[in-house]
Amino acid sequence: MPLLLCLSSLVDWLIYWGLAMIKRTPASVPDPIYAPPAVSAQSSARDRLLASAQRLLWELGYDAMSPRMVLEDSGVGQGSLYHHFKTKKDLAHAALEGITDSLIARADEILRASERPPLQRIRDWLSVPRDALKGCRVGRLVNEQAIHDAAIGDPVGRYFVAVQAALRDALEDARQTGELRPDVDAVAVAAMLVAAVQGGYVLARGSGDPVALQAALKGAWQLLEGLAGEKYQKQG
Repeated sequence: MPLLLCLSSLVDWLIYWGLAMIKRTPASVPDPIYAPPAVSAQSSARDRLLASAQRLLWELGYDAMSPRMVLEDSGVGQGSLYHHFKTKKDLAHAALEGITDSLIARADEILRASERPPLQRIRDWLSVPRDALKGCRVGRLVNEQAIHDAAIGDPVGRYFVAVQAALRDALEDARQTGELRPDVDAVAVAAMLVAAVQGGYVLARGSGDPVALQAALKGAWQLLEGLAGEKYQKQG
């Protein structure tokens, strides 16, 4: 048993440090908006644990992330980890709730900015800098077995529901103001836009080419322009 524990620790260490080297390489597309929060030595142990868990969930996913990696990344002692979070699942749930809250707030800030024309809000959201090769901080977890556990699945589901709702409302505003045709199905188009972003991440990661995400987003915008109403066409 001690030998197995040593081997397990060695594997964790190798995975962690290998990914740490990747992490220190600048992303091909800057992602300042969706990056995990910055922490310092003065931050509380809980905040440092959460920031490390958020970063490792993005880079590794839930299944591959281990408590040992979180401790190494955060510099927090094991006692503090289990004081704040009884299990790995508890830590991941809290980290995901924080990620979801921040991403929803950012989407709402862009898509519900009533001082801007509705279609411009949607274009602004599509144009947000995203790290194509790392993938969505939330969406990349949907392919893991853990997604079927409410602790992981609920925050992920909440994110998609909220973003689609914000897009739907912006599309409804566009329809009512004449920027989109009156027959546009706002619910369906909102789902298409989210699918374009998530599918673009998949294409980029699968091909190793960040341009694939930009192509997907450009295509989504062109499809949306094809649904434009008279008001938007006159503006164009």
